[in-house]
Amino acid sequence: MTNAQKVIKLCAQAFAIFLIFTIISAVLTGFYGIGMAINGKNKENDSKDLEIISCENYNEALNEVIINTMYSDLEIKKSDTFKIESNNAVKCKANNGTIKIEDKNKWKKNKLIVYLPSLSKLKIDTGAGSLDIEEINANNIKLSLGAGLTTIKNIIASTAKIDTGAGKLVIENGIIEDFDFDMGVGSAEITTNIANEADIDAGVGSLKLNLIGSKMEYMLKISKGIGNIVVDGETIKSDEAMGNGGKDIKIDGGVGTINVDFTEK
Repeated sequence: MTNAQKVIKLCAQAFAIFLIFTIISAVLTGFYGIGMAINGKNKENDSKDLEIISCENYNEALNEVIINTMYSDLEIKKSDTFKIESNNAVKCKANNGTIKIEDKNKWKKNKLIVYLPSLSKLKIDTGAGSLDIEEINANNIKLSLGAGLTTIKNIIASTAKIDTGAGKLVIENGIIEDFDFDMGVGSAEITTNIANEADIDAGVGSLKLNLIGSKMEYMLKISKGIGNIVVDGETIKSDEAMGNGGKDIKIDGGVGTINVDFTEK
């Protein structure tokens, strides 16, 4: 494939991704507006009247947690014990150490807070609401994010896979052994230590990657897309491999800007 063909292909892919997520965002926003009008609620009331939610069949055995939300603002808080608080109808059921949590009223925007200890597996699927994570510690983490803002203050994982939709992702600190990140349309700012390897697929928008540790620890393999890529102040003009460290970072450029820096945080 020639460079011109590659550019055309990337442009077509970028436009398709942008169009798909624009349609999805518009649909979600429209349904959210209808739901808000029907329920007559506003954001000021989201945190009021929180109640502890019981979980069917829960007996303190906890290996995996699966959370699905449509419009509720979800918070994950670090705790020694598992607990749920919400001002919405929430379905929670446990089975052999796996807990599944989801909104019963999918068209009502409210607050859902889940208190979690360390886990084996955590899976979260969000829609148009926000996601605020104080700290998550799990062997395997999978996040499928919609059109809202996601903020993760600290993430510790053996394996983490994050797919973003049309929103914004911020990871303030982390230690991840194997990281798989697929960005849709929007922006992402990620600060983490990659202990082993990372596969990063940039979409449409801006990506800022702050790798914790010395530059000498990492080896970057960059496939340049359409847009601007800067690594440690150096502009990347073509596909390139950089560094000889033992931590492998693969970056597939999309459409937009990518900035990679190194920090001793």
